[in-house]
Amino acid sequence: LGKVIQWGSFSHWFWYLTAKKNISSQKGCKPNAAACYLFEVKLRLWRNKRYFLQHGVIMNDLEWLYYDKCYFKLFCVSAKPECDYVSSMFGYPKGIVECTGLARFDELHKQHEIKRQVLVIPTWREYLVRPHGTVGESELRKEFPQSLYFNKWAELLCDERLGNILKSSGYTLLFYPHRNMQKYLDFFYKLNLAQCVTIADPT
Repeated sequence: LGKVIQWGSFSHWFWYLTAKKNISSQKGCKPNAAACYLFEVKLRLWRNKRYFLQHGVIMNDLEWLYYDKCYFKLFCVSAKPECDYVSSMFGYPKGIVECTGLARFDELHKQHEIKRQVLVIPTWREYLVRPHGTVGESELRKEFPQSLYFNKWAELLCDERLGNILKSSGYTLLFYPHRNMQKYLDFFYKLNLAQCVTIADPT
């Protein structure tokens, strides 16, 4: 990857603390989330400017992204309804929440091969994920096939009506779940998929 700073290292601490601006698509990209939260938010001792690029579209009341929990200097959002919602609910002063769109969407405007393909990229569910090797990970895996998340997606991907629509229109559907859910891909591979539906290989 080239010149990369190891997360949580002394170098990470040094550059994080000396940087005038911290720009990230994640709130928690810090050398230590708890320590940084204490000094940045609770005690307000570190006054570095933090810019939140976002990485999705907010539709829920996410209290952990409120102004008094973050003190972001810029909060990027993708659409006007989202901008209005975050501005009215999350307590940010005027001018901090900006409707900039997401950088990853920029690629959609470049010339590329035209495919008759529907790409489905569903988000993840926190209650179904534990960090690798932690307590409860194996139990969640056993319970995953009974989860609402899996069963609703399986219902769609195996639906004969969907398969017929895709086949008659000449489209294929590529299912590519969020990276936090890809540990469960083997359950999706075992499904009796509808015609023209494919489960993506993340490799």
